[in-house]
Amino acid sequence: VLKYGHGRLVIETKEILFIEKEKRGKKCIVHSRSGLYETGENLSAIQERLDPACFFRCHKSFIINVR
Repeated sequence: VLKYGHGRLVIETKEILFIEKEKRGKKCIVHSRSGLYETGENLSAIQERLDPACFFRCHKSFIINVR
């Protein structure tokens, strides 16, 4: 579940390809099979909710789906 606009968006973790932090600001962009989603959440907050067996923070600005 991500904060998306004024609501919440449910994305299945298997659909997430990678997540990147915007170069400016605190927003993140979730890249999924169905499209791009911008959220106001920071990367660390998102990472805490993801399964570490499936997602790896390969850089300070990226989390990738290793599956």
